[in-house]
Amino acid sequence: MSTAHPPDNPYGLSPTQAKALAEPGDFALTAGAGSGKTHTLTALVARDLIEHDIAPEDILVCTFTRAAAANVTARIEDRLRTLAPERSGQATLRLMCGTIDSVCGRLVAERALDLGIPISLTPGDERELVPLRHQAAALVLAELTTEQDEVLRTAFSPMPERLGEEIQAFHDRALRLRVDPHALHVPPAHPPTQAEIDEVIATIRKILADGRANARATDSFTSDLALLEAGRVMDTRGKPGRVIADLQPLLEDAKAGMADLKQRVIDSELRPAALAIAEALRLYDHHYRALKAQAGIADYTDIAELALRLSSLPHPRRFRRVYVDEAQDTSPLQMDVLLDLVAPGGQMIPVGDANQSIYGFRDADVSVFLDLVESEDMGRATLDENFRSQPAVLAGINALARLILNPPSIPEGSTLARGAAALVQMTPAATPKHPPVEHPAIDALYLIGERRQPSAEEEARMAVPAILDRAHHLG
Repeated sequence: MSTAHPPDNPYGLSPTQAKALAEPGDFALTAGAGSGKTHTLTALVARDLIEHDIAPEDILVCTFTRAAAANVTARIEDRLRTLAPERSGQATLRLMCGTIDSVCGRLVAERALDLGIPISLTPGDERELVPLRHQAAALVLAELTTEQDEVLRTAFSPMPERLGEEIQAFHDRALRLRVDPHALHVPPAHPPTQAEIDEVIATIRKILADGRANARATDSFTSDLALLEAGRVMDTRGKPGRVIADLQPLLEDAKAGMADLKQRVIDSELRPAALAIAEALRLYDHHYRALKAQAGIADYTDIAELALRLSSLPHPRRFRRVYVDEAQDTSPLQMDVLLDLVAPGGQMIPVGDANQSIYGFRDADVSVFLDLVESEDMGRATLDENFRSQPAVLAGINALARLILNPPSIPEGSTLARGAAALVQMTPAATPKHPPVEHPAIDALYLIGERRQPSAEEEARMAVPAILDRAHHLG
């Protein structure tokens, strides 16, 4: 039960926490572990009900788990009993507080007839969905051409079951990243022509003929020239070191030319795999949706996509306040739904901490929260006190988090770096909210996420597509 607080601080907040209540308009609340995040969040909601006289029905609080939703609701009720007893009881029953999945489900059910779906449509149990996923994947493998099948088996696994699981994972992640499997475009890619290779060779010969390059540059260019003349584009190093100033333009031309040749080779070798993946995703999406419709069930992504359609209906339900707890663990699809639920003139308040983003394996994307924090249209408040841990512990954890979130760069000349740069571009379908962009939808089968220097074996192996991801993860 809440204790009584002084009249000038009725919510019992620290000075840092109190600053969050003073933020006008949309603002992102960055709150580390032990900083009193839930204490501040429930104070904001109670203030909306008591001081701003916002109707409970106009407040939405999204949490990450059902247990968190129950805890937040209980603490709001506790505050109301202390500060405004006449509002307790009914107010917390009328405001909407729950997980994003449950909120989407409730809102979709309210407008099921308008959406043209059965009122009874709810996310199916995993025991119902898993057989449908396996069946859809099997249909895909049966319909792929021999060439496409061989490419995918080389990229992932020769075992059909494992390959089917990879296709399922690609599909689920694509949808949560707002990539339409039916609108993937793999642009043409051609290896460099001999004329283009000869142009780079001519540039290198000019540098060597000048005779003023230092010994390191001369050795490097001599080696690269021999490799290019032998047709071994991918073996060139392209890092000849520093040369005297007036040779720098030729040096840059040579480096850029060799980098372009390598990029062209990689893109052309990746393209068959990119085309096979695009076709597999398209087929899987078609079959999986058809099987779910036949069975009369949905999954959570379906419900979120339906929730995104609510804004196009007449008189859509919206909220004057939308609080998103653990916002660092939302996906792009989920955040788009939540942003659509903010009423004109209402407030969006995402609450989170990038250091606590641990659900990337479930397609949560910490950049969704970070983009909001850095948005020019979004105010910012930070809870930087900690009521739980010793300063030395916090300093160590924060240092480790910075290293994880901002890892050392990969050496520029390594095959791993080239593989990361060798992304085949796929363009999602354009919508009014999402204009056409070049979306790096395919990564190489290198350990990009590990951000480490590749082994000799990895250096020697050519990249093949593997993981859907967003551009800023792969730079």
